[in-house]
Amino acid sequence: MLKKMISVLSVLSITAGMVIMTGPIAIPAAAAATPKQDILKAVYSSPALDWESEGMPIGNGHLGGVVFGGVEADRIQFNEHTVWSGGPGSNPNYGADIYRRNTPAVAKSNLVALQNFLQNEVMNNFTPAYKDGTGKIITQDYPNSMWLNDGVGNATARANLEQLKGEKWNFGSYQTLGDIYISDIDQPRVLKSKAYVAGDKSAESEGFGDISWNLFDTTNQTRWTADDSWTAKNNQITWPVNVDWEYDRAFKIDSYKLVSNGENERYDPRTWTLYGSVNGTAYTVIHEQNTNYQFSGRRQTAAFNVAAGLQAEYKYYRLSIFTTRNGTGGGRETAPSLCNIILNNVTNPAPAYSNYSRELDLNTGMAGVRYTRDGVTYKKEYFTSYPGNVMAIRLTADGAGRISQKFSINSPHALPLTNGSQVTNWRTNAAITATGDTITMTGSPVGQYETVRELFATQLKVVPKNGTMTVNGNAIEVTGADEVWLFMSAKTNYQLSMDAAQNYFTNETTADLTSSVKGRLDAAAAKGMDGVLADHLTDYQGLFGRVNLRLNDASFPANKTTDQLLAGYKNGSNTDVENRYLEMLYYQFGRYLLVASSREGSLPANLQGIWAQSLQNSWDSDYHTNINMQMNYWPAEQANLAECHRPVFDYVRSLIPRGTQTAR
Repeated sequence: MLKKMISVLSVLSITAGMVIMTGPIAIPAAAAATPKQDILKAVYSSPALDWESEGMPIGNGHLGGVVFGGVEADRIQFNEHTVWSGGPGSNPNYGADIYRRNTPAVAKSNLVALQNFLQNEVMNNFTPAYKDGTGKIITQDYPNSMWLNDGVGNATARANLEQLKGEKWNFGSYQTLGDIYISDIDQPRVLKSKAYVAGDKSAESEGFGDISWNLFDTTNQTRWTADDSWTAKNNQITWPVNVDWEYDRAFKIDSYKLVSNGENERYDPRTWTLYGSVNGTAYTVIHEQNTNYQFSGRRQTAAFNVAAGLQAEYKYYRLSIFTTRNGTGGGRETAPSLCNIILNNVTNPAPAYSNYSRELDLNTGMAGVRYTRDGVTYKKEYFTSYPGNVMAIRLTADGAGRISQKFSINSPHALPLTNGSQVTNWRTNAAITATGDTITMTGSPVGQYETVRELFATQLKVVPKNGTMTVNGNAIEVTGADEVWLFMSAKTNYQLSMDAAQNYFTNETTADLTSSVKGRLDAAAAKGMDGVLADHLTDYQGLFGRVNLRLNDASFPANKTTDQLLAGYKNGSNTDVENRYLEMLYYQFGRYLLVASSREGSLPANLQGIWAQSLQNSWDSDYHTNINMQMNYWPAEQANLAECHRPVFDYVRSLIPRGTQTAR
């Protein structure tokens, strides 16, 4: 559902003229009397597998979450809007001065030369636009001499342009903070993973983002890549390339699946061995793929059986890859890459379920999941409250004492990673602990290692109604509860720097941040789920409820999922009413994204709003101020969400001292 956020938001500014406004803007009585859209829901009949196109986003400007809605294991990926890998926390000298390629005088000379070149070229090649015989507007196609791309056009002008650019060192990326998992108690959970070659040298790096943890995140849109810059020497891979991972309990498998990468077949493993271990030291062969296997396509799931005689309960597993599609020996070898490893647990197979539904309700700003298992109907509700700055999740069942679940936080920040090639200095950025009713994760974003750096704290508080609650490692298990509330919040020491001092971090310690987060969660628990929800609805609907769009009185099509509506829109099988409803939903979904990702006191919506699932995200999930950031906010005023515009103004003001320094 998050796909192409900027496209969704930009459409709003185009269609805003059809909207009936309510709320703070004075409107005619006749318009005010128009009935409101009663149902605005995106509805699905199965759990999400793809983070970008299927996950359900929730947010309050500070905290963001993407709900997958799984049954035996439910993943809620979450973000805090200021978690970033680069900047002064990765280099204490970070700033405009150290990225300058020339002195100010030389830079000015380059700028003047480039301006003169462009002015002369435009004047010498100017041709006004005109209409041809068919009425088509023809504009000037300027010659290649004006292009400033690499390898094209005027070399001197291109060199002047390059000299004006700053070096992009230690820039970093917006990052995920982690994942909340709600799972059946007897379902194994991955605790940690590590990719390496002989000598315990890294086959993954924090700077690349395609870490081994991605192999177990339940989505095929991320991947692990043992990039050759870390595993290879003289273009030769140190085989085998190994991935080790550990679960919180032992279990037996009768088969497993590998999902090929989504980029190129040359990264596909061809031969490998899967091992199991009871203690993490001595490993036993489970399955050998000795003949060259060929995946049929990208993100293809291939299944492999384990012989009955090799099936046993193991807590530790290892995949050793011996060759890829390019083979071994001679020339440039290609390191392996995969999207997922999936083990089929036969020790505790997940019970079947039915009557599954998953929905995102735009009128309430809430996600929900419902299903039936063993004759009991279970329900989960998810929302993120701006007034309390907490993410809230409620689990209920239609029978007393029927909720037994395990709650945990996983994060790539808490994994062993390296920051260089062919190195063995594995390090962990964060720690996860569980005490009483609370799981706590504290640390720094991967990539921040300086003494003065960004710090974060996040907590998940578990509040059961009846039943028993116990701590198991860094997870919390609840058995026999009637209802369970979860409250999560997170905070960093980042602050907007409004002056030339470039002080981006407060004086808060990890203990201070943890105390602040704990205060939010305690306040939410004291208020109760109904009270937190009431505050959320009052706040959220005060913004979202200002606009009502009706197209031909289209109503909610209860007999079709959103995926079916989208397919019907594309192939022409929808009715006109169904198409109009989908268009209304699309428009309001854009407004919803802006409310969820940009609130007063938060950072502005970035390229992905507030949602990002990796350590290194596309285009760093940053602020492209050439057009993309502006497109996010084109509809803010037209769609009656002026308050959501305020983070942009604060952010721009914070850039003035930096812009002044850069201009010099």
